[in-house]
Amino acid sequence: EEGIPFIGTRLKELIKAGFIKEYDMTYKTKSGELIPVSFSGAVMRDKDGGLIGIVCIGRDLRERKRAEEALRESEVRHKELLIRAAEGIAAVDFETMQFRYVNPSMCRMFGYTEEELTRIGVADIHPKESLDHVQAEFEAQVRGEKTLANDLPCLRKDGTLFYADVSAT
Repeated sequence: EEGIPFIGTRLKELIKAGFIKEYDMTYKTKSGELIPVSFSGAVMRDKDGGLIGIVCIGRDLRERKRAEEALRESEVRHKELLIRAAEGIAAVDFETMQFRYVNPSMCRMFGYTEEELTRIGVADIHPKESLDHVQAEFEAQVRGEKTLANDLPCLRKDGTLFYADVSAT
């Protein structure tokens, strides 16, 4: 009973506007099952503008909803893997060499917060005298010529030096 006034309101909107792009609702079947459905519709009029019919299309969204939920769960799992990884992980924009994402291990390794690291770039975490070598290694990884750069000198926020193997894809 609740759905009938709602549908009536939507039909009035459809007739007035001439179309309804798409709206989602939950449809209750005779057996009581609730089904998410997406509806769209258009009004058919004669040459004088008189209403001669309405075309509505309903799409069962159950499979899409299942896929969306599976994607959400997958994203949560992958985010957890990145957060809990013991290795420092970063996403770097290869054009600007700026950090776009860093995981907590990367932050601990360098002594920066995530916000600080995503405001700086690759050049800021290496000694100035090593930048040409680091840049060449980075570019070789971007071109796919190599995946591992060995013993790159790195600088922590406090200025201490350490060496890291950087694997990239």
